[in-house]
Amino acid sequence: MRSEGQLDDTTGVLYAVAEVINPYTQKDDHPPLLAGLFVQAQVQGKELQNLFVLPQNAINAAQQVLTVDTERRLHIRHLEVLRNEPDRILVKEGLNAGDRIVTSGIQVPVEGMKVRVE
Repeated sequence: MRSEGQLDDTTGVLYAVAEVINPYTQKDDHPPLLAGLFVQAQVQGKELQNLFVLPQNAINAAQQVLTVDTERRLHIRHLEVLRNEPDRILVKEGLNAGDRIVTSGIQVPVEGMKVRVE
């Protein structure tokens, strides 16, 4: 039906709320579904296309990323973040396949500045 909308900070678990028709009815070899028990479930969802996965250190608090063009010039680009997870960030808009992302080494970025790529 829905999710609780927030990951548990300590476990990383996202809790979901499901509707079970006749939960106390025994079906086949499966016992009735009792409150508080764990279940194995298949959840249908929608597949999202054109997402980018970045490490946490690639994006700043303003949801901006640093990219480098073919002339080794730095660009500051705003992203639309889909989800921020403990070890990665899922980006929905603002990047293209083949973009080169800066993940370290620039303390004070300036739009258009020349950079060394390693």
